[in-house]
Amino acid sequence: MKTQPRRVVDPKTELQEWAQARGLPPPTYVERAKSGPDHAPRFVISVELPGFAPCEGPPESNKKIAAQSAATAFLIREHVAGR
Repeated sequence: MKTQPRRVVDPKTELQEWAQARGLPPPTYVERAKSGPDHAPRFVISVELPGFAPCEGPPESNKKIAAQSAATAFLIREHVAGR
């Protein structure tokens, strides 16, 4: 028998689904810092979820990647399956 491949989900979606399954509101992403020149900015984003400490990802080259990094850091910190 063939097994179904695991659905690949980005970290923000995985975190949102995890929160929803626990009756929590969607995570909130907050820009904490912006550094570097205008042509090469670096962003630090934190993810916030009620009942949990905020979690920041490392500085990244754009906001989308920074939010993904924050979600990944949260999932790792909270030992969420699949990460």
